Amino acid sequence: ELDTREKELLQGDKPAIAAAAISRILREAAAIMGINIAMDRTLNTYDLHTYTAVPVEIGFTATTEKLKEFLYRLRISPNLLNITELRVRVTNVSNPVDIYASVVVTGYIKTPVETPQEDTLNADDKAKAVKKEVKDVT
Repeated sequence: ELDTREKELLQGDKPAIAAAAISRILREAAAIMGINIAMDRTLNTYDLHTYTAVPVEIGFTATTEKLKEFLYRLRISPNLLNITELRVRVTNVSNPVDIYASVVVTGYIKTPVETPQEDTLNADDKAKAVKKEVKDVT
């Protein structure tokens, strides 16, 4: 089951690329529903052991029916996307047809494995390397 779920992760190893992919998915789903996204921003990523969560917040005005259909489209998306926050408020109390929805959608990428580089050697290893170079020169 883990292999199946990992295929649903967003492509790319950088959070910025994943955030752009989430925004694209959200904009496409909204366009199909005739929803105009008024606000779109990437929130801070956070680590979940071997995965990195990439949250994106969007805001739009729609009817409750369109909101329901929009959420359903996200649910059937081939990518693993979670609605981690949903805030809804009526835009006009005297005529409560439209609502303003703020939705935080979180996608996931595999956390890249960092490889140690030469400049990350500890002080003792650097000192040994310098002594060896000096010894080789003399």
